[in-house]
Amino acid sequence: MEIGEGFVLIGEQERQSPTQLAKAEPGRGVVVEQVLFAEVEPWQKGDAVGELHALCTRTHGDEALCHVVLRFGDGDTMTAAGMLPIGDPSFGAGSLTVTGGTGGLRRVQGELMVEVTNPKRWIMIP
Repeated sequence: MEIGEGFVLIGEQERQSPTQLAKAEPGRGVVVEQVLFAEVEPWQKGDAVGELHALCTRTHGDEALCHVVLRFGDGDTMTAAGMLPIGDPSFGAGSLTVTGGTGGLRRVQGELMVEVTNPKRWIMIP
């Protein structure tokens, strides 16, 4: 995956377990998996480019500590982590710090924003 000036991806919810972060007890995690698609027009998905795997752990407040891995079809990965507000049923809109990558993304730095109008939209800002 080439970052260039950044990218925008559409994530389609495939699985979430347990089903609602909003109802989880503090300290409980929710696993989220999505198929990632290139965005061809705002909020319109194009070809599948990879997948997203996330673990969000509910805190005692209305936030979740989230660790996210984006794995692309070429084998490159990018990781991000940070706090996101709790939405219903999953996490809400916010931004995460990019913490690293592999392959062509091994030197990646920046911010990964998430918008939660269904489907979720992932925006990489280098």
